[in-house]
Amino acid sequence: MQLSIVIPVYNSQRYLKECLNSLVSNELDSQSIEILLVDDGSSDSSGDICEQYAHDYEYVKNYRIKNSGQAYARNYGTELAKGDWVTYLDSDDIVVNGYVQSLLSLLGSVDKSSILMFRFSKFKHLREVADRSLNMYNPKLQIISKDEAMVDLTLPEWGNYLWNKVFPSEIVKENKLPINSKLEDRETLYKYFEAAVSIVVLDEVLYFYRETENSVLNATNVQGRLEVMKDDITSIVHQMTFFRDNGYTEAYRRGRAFLYRQALYFVMFVRANDLSDEGEQYNYCLRVLTSFKSEIKYVGLKWYVAIKLYQLVPNLLLACSEK
Repeated sequence: MQLSIVIPVYNSQRYLKECLNSLVSNELDSQSIEILLVDDGSSDSSGDICEQYAHDYEYVKNYRIKNSGQAYARNYGTELAKGDWVTYLDSDDIVVNGYVQSLLSLLGSVDKSSILMFRFSKFKHLREVADRSLNMYNPKLQIISKDEAMVDLTLPEWGNYLWNKVFPSEIVKENKLPINSKLEDRETLYKYFEAAVSIVVLDEVLYFYRETENSVLNATNVQGRLEVMKDDITSIVHQMTFFRDNGYTEAYRRGRAFLYRQALYFVMFVRANDLSDEGEQYNYCLRVLTSFKSEIKYVGLKWYVAIKLYQLVPNLLLACSEK
């Protein structure tokens, strides 16, 4: 089998059919692909939808587990995957028409120990991506250096996402996602890149990421957002430390600049919401801001000024942010 697609599902009834309809096709067969739906203990009708698609398409497999979080569900599906290659979808996102056929065609030209990476686009409403076909005539694949690939992990247009990349099965099976972090992608992708022979890039959009208020990065309640931000800081530090220790200098500088920005955001968030949480993460972020030395080219003019202002008059910056 060539390709396994792992989709963690949790209370996704609103968008799940749109996701699966963009993926399945009567032209596909179980000899080439498998779609593994891992229902992470949904309490809505997501489980019924998963069962229906598994019944209608022989290459769709449905598994229901006790609610354990997205990382655990991804690991569960990865462990069961039989394909030479593994990729991921989130259950509220969609893909271009002919996505699977395009991947199968592209992977025939990619070294089996390499990672394929492609572009994505964000959307909020389905009508925004109504015309989501891909012209695969003479697609151009480019092999990039490990240094460039690590830098790409720090750039928003490529990012720390599992779903715009296809991995050799042995790489993802040997490097499990951490289940104690809400940012498991960032905690793991640099390890995948390091383990691969090369990174192959397709400069085309194959994936559409739906921006919703319920996503991990858009937690709406204060405490939930605080926990995400703590994981955010931790994962940035882990990734940045790896870049530094392995000689990825440009990626390290960009990662450090991102840490400065997120540290300021974290401190301002805690103070603006009068939170009592001023523990290890908060104090670490204060030390990060005190040591700020980043160049404008990395951190950006707006953040450079904001951090410098915080260093001089922290209460003034907080007052300005509240207006």
